[in-house]
Amino acid sequence: MINSNTILTEIKGSTATIWLNRPEKHNALNIDMLSGFLVAMQYLNNSEAIRIIIIRGKGKSFCAGADLTWMQQSSILSESENYYECETLAKCFYEIYKSPKITICLIHGSSIGGGNGFVSASDISIAEESSVFAFSEVRVGLLPATIALYVFKKTGRPRAMELMLTGRKFSAGEARQWDLVNYVINGSDIEGFLSDIINEILKGSPSIQNIIKTRLYKPEELSSDQSVIKETALLLAQTRTSPEAKEGINAFIQKRKPSWDIEPI
Repeated sequence: MINSNTILTEIKGSTATIWLNRPEKHNALNIDMLSGFLVAMQYLNNSEAIRIIIIRGKGKSFCAGADLTWMQQSSILSESENYYECETLAKCFYEIYKSPKITICLIHGSSIGGGNGFVSASDISIAEESSVFAFSEVRVGLLPATIALYVFKKTGRPRAMELMLTGRKFSAGEARQWDLVNYVINGSDIEGFLSDIINEILKGSPSIQNIIKTRLYKPEELSSDQSVIKETALLLAQTRTSPEAKEGINAFIQKRKPSWDIEPI
């Protein structure tokens, strides 16, 4: 098992589950969680015994996006420290996207901001019908840099642009309609549905499934890992220390509107 304070890993046969484990913070992402997730994902990707990796969240929510208290601290980091944290975030999503294993993401409660990186980078995403989604970065002066490429590939540019530019909340049904998720299931049925999906996957030839993932549909079509990781990490590192990011994060923490949120004329 690969476990830390913020990540739990369970292995049952050829199936591994990575749990985001900050339930008291609705699994908001910080550097400890990201570092633990990356280690777990890399270990499982290199394990010959594992065929399926499931990504889930403990508690009431799948993932509330970036922990804004953590993001707020970026202003006191050095340039290299700031880039390292953003690079770690970018690596997490690319590690899912390029995984030779079959990746499944289960969403419940809410999936906000960076949480949708796990959703869009996975092969199969299953949402409880009561789930709520949002690309909320724009409302706190942040950039959805590290998730954007995966979201664009899932939903298409027009829909992704609308959702990222507005930051509005949308339902699981809308997420299904726009191909962000593959299935929307009643919460009481989701464990049985997951079991059925796993059983169907395990009926397939492991070697053929690996070829489908690594050669028939090449991750390199997105770009090389170094360019994707570097470019998106730099963008996020630059914007999360900007004046608007500071204002947006402070406004959220202080439970007030940011300075740019004014009434329409």
